[in-house]
Amino acid sequence: MKIASRTLGRAALATLVVATTALTRPFQTETARRKPTRHALLIGCTEYPELAKAFDRATYEQRIRLAGPANDVESIREVLTTRFGFATDPRDAASEITVLSGWPADAAARPTAANIRAALDRLAVLDTRAELVFVFFAGHGSQVPDRDGDEPDGLDEALMPADVRTIEANARGEIPNALTDDELGRRLEAIAKHTDKLVFVADACHSGSTLRGAPFGVRTRNLAPELLGVDVPHTRGAQGGDERPTRADGRALANVVCLYGAKSYQLAPELALPAQSDGALPHGVFTFALASELHDAKADLSWRELYSRLVCRYRVLWNAASPDIEGSLDSAVFGTGFVAPEIRLRQDKNELVLEGGALHDLTNGDVLAYFDPDAPKETRTPLGYVTIEKAGLSISTCKPCDAEGRAATTAKLTKRYPTSLVQRSVGASSLPIAVVDGDGKALPREAWPEEWKRLFEPASDDAAQRRQALFPLATSLTEARCIVHVDDGVVALEPFGGAGTVPRFTLSSSSAGALDDGLRSIARVQALLRFVDARIARPLDERVRIACEVDGGAGFAPLQSGATFVPGAPVRMTIENRSGADQFVFLFLVDGSYGVTQIFPTGMSDGGVFDFHPNAKVEASDGPIVSKDDVRFDDSTSGNEYLLAIVIPAAGAKSVPNLDFLAGAKLRAVRKPSSEMEQVLLDLCDGGGVTRGITSKGAALNDASMGLIAWRTSWGNVGLRGTPRLVVPAAAQPDGARVRELPSPVPDPWAVGETVAWTATTETPDALVLCATDDAALPEAQRRRWLLIDVDGDSKWPTAEAERSAWLARGGFDAELALYFAPERDLACYDLDGEHGFDRVLVDRDGDRLADEQFELRNGVWTTTANPNKPWLQTSAFDDGALREAATKKLRRLMVE
Repeated sequence: MKIASRTLGRAALATLVVATTALTRPFQTETARRKPTRHALLIGCTEYPELAKAFDRATYEQRIRLAGPANDVESIREVLTTRFGFATDPRDAASEITVLSGWPADAAARPTAANIRAALDRLAVLDTRAELVFVFFAGHGSQVPDRDGDEPDGLDEALMPADVRTIEANARGEIPNALTDDELGRRLEAIAKHTDKLVFVADACHSGSTLRGAPFGVRTRNLAPELLGVDVPHTRGAQGGDERPTRADGRALANVVCLYGAKSYQLAPELALPAQSDGALPHGVFTFALASELHDAKADLSWRELYSRLVCRYRVLWNAASPDIEGSLDSAVFGTGFVAPEIRLRQDKNELVLEGGALHDLTNGDVLAYFDPDAPKETRTPLGYVTIEKAGLSISTCKPCDAEGRAATTAKLTKRYPTSLVQRSVGASSLPIAVVDGDGKALPREAWPEEWKRLFEPASDDAAQRRQALFPLATSLTEARCIVHVDDGVVALEPFGGAGTVPRFTLSSSSAGALDDGLRSIARVQALLRFVDARIARPLDERVRIACEVDGGAGFAPLQSGATFVPGAPVRMTIENRSGADQFVFLFLVDGSYGVTQIFPTGMSDGGVFDFHPNAKVEASDGPIVSKDDVRFDDSTSGNEYLLAIVIPAAGAKSVPNLDFLAGAKLRAVRKPSSEMEQVLLDLCDGGGVTRGITSKGAALNDASMGLIAWRTSWGNVGLRGTPRLVVPAAAQPDGARVRELPSPVPDPWAVGETVAWTATTETPDALVLCATDDAALPEAQRRRWLLIDVDGDSKWPTAEAERSAWLARGGFDAELALYFAPERDLACYDLDGEHGFDRVLVDRDGDRLADEQFELRNGVWTTTANPNKPWLQTSAFDDGALREAATKKLRRLMVE
């Protein structure tokens, strides 16, 4: 469906814009003399008692009740108190944190609509002007019909307090006790008038769809409107999968920052985190990533920089939706006066407890030294060492060890001891798998292909043991990190992190070799992303500057993590060594299909080319190295993509590093790695981390550094803008423009239109596109329409207007690509063989931009494939390179910003 606003909706953001005008006015003298204060309102909705009464227990437990929001509130509260010094004692009148979470016995502490409204109202009438107001919501989101006409898609987004109810029979489509974006905007406007900085965070779904059969035990924070009795309009219209929202008047939101767990048309997931940990608890993926980044925040970190890091960390946990942000992004996160506290170790009865965990980038197997708390920091020496046995969110249990992590004993500890990390555990590099049949049920091992059985049989050779350790068989679907689907001889892989929201990947064959290669590709990428996210290597900084720029139509501009650009956009990369020492630099493109391509130093070839020089060493005397040709990514691997940069100091390397195995090349002959970084990466990709364990001492990485830039390549809003219209009489509608008949469920593109709009100019005569619409009496967003695109440019539009109707009627217009938009479904029709007729049709029924059905003409017969798991719009479907390029150029012209 078409969403033209961010998560809170245009109305809410518009009121925030209005609100911030007051922030630029001089304070009154009396107010200016008062001491600034900080306030946080943390809301977590797990239980929905009114809905529990309205539905059977199974429906309530499976589709409504949440487990993560209460944990999210605790994560954010812990960050605010320990990292930023917020006072939190609810018995203290000076407390700066108000918590409305769960369904406690104290009715005043419940996250009901009345309590939330009252808390927001109190923040709008503070006696003293606030330095900061932080409002956080975790729970369900939904959509309701727009009543005041400010939403182009006809829908308001709404947050669901704990006492939300289904609508009454005579209601106007409103959900009782829901907080719409319009209402929330008005209340935030009132708060913004009394604070120097307003930060609003929402970790909730704002989409009307559900996960497509996710088997990984993931919950989404979306209450489907129909579940609540709301009949929302379907208004997908002529638009694509990635929203490009704008504020109501385009102005910046001064002194206001808004962060959202998912874009307004996406789902916000929750799952057990830290992943694959004994201490995992349900959390919103967005909140978990945000809390982790806030814990790592330095005093000068801006919201823009934090968001860039947040996107990368989020994608490691969940490779589907993306968080969103807007507002005063260049301001410092929570000011500049905070100091990171030391992580302390203490004895709690018979347990050693570390006051740190996953939020502090700590995990099982990490080794920490502890010190005398009374000794001067600059002269203190370790009293002993501990290794983390069970890492929790902010509290972990430990056991004594020596400096290498080997078991040891220690005397009972009597104080709270400061600690320092001395050895990092890279973590598991395994990819637990499960094999299922076409119905999604576990496929018994005896039903596997024979060569698959041999692949997983116990073996004595080292390579087989590593492979089996790398791909252990999961005991259940929820424990798997990759599902192997076997349906009528066709094998497809579904990696964790997409959970049905990204395409499955079909293997070229069902052979053991194809399976092994496919699983290795997924395991390699997931291990690399986890490794970067663990911050074991030093993050990239200005010592070696890696710049990635994209031309969105107005010239090249830096590509920020979290951005979306359309296929075919020119991309340029620059490497600049500012360190004063020689460095080995490696750049890899990680695409949306789990492919890894090394683009520096060797470069790509043919078509999409990063023509860098062939040497990995970038000397201190080298100037900036710029890709010679602008590269254009097509949509064959569209989706979440990354640039992975690895920098290894030349002075610390024993030889020239060789990292080609990261790109899937065959493992090279045995030789000593040039550095510990190379050895760690080799273990990650080859299963050595499972059989031998991977640990790293910070100094031993030779000051190597790693970093990610994460973006999304996808077609956005497609449609015609302000084109002239030509009325074509029904009798003159084209009748012979196609040779082949379409399958019966697919509408005829030439039988839809009452009017035809055309685009053809003397400057770009090859940009010929026809737009046919029907139901002229319907609102614009609810009409059905066709976009018929002459990709190869062989249709010559008659110069004389009087000739055009007859020209159309006799089949003068030849379309190789036709897009159909309607409330109930969208279609893309392709003429792949150029024989003047469509031979493939992809159907998207739920608006997630993935095809739910495919029709394909084979030997004169239309065949049907359910859930082909591919994007519905993909110019790379054309085998002919010239057609692919032409289709990409034309669609880029049709993009609606």
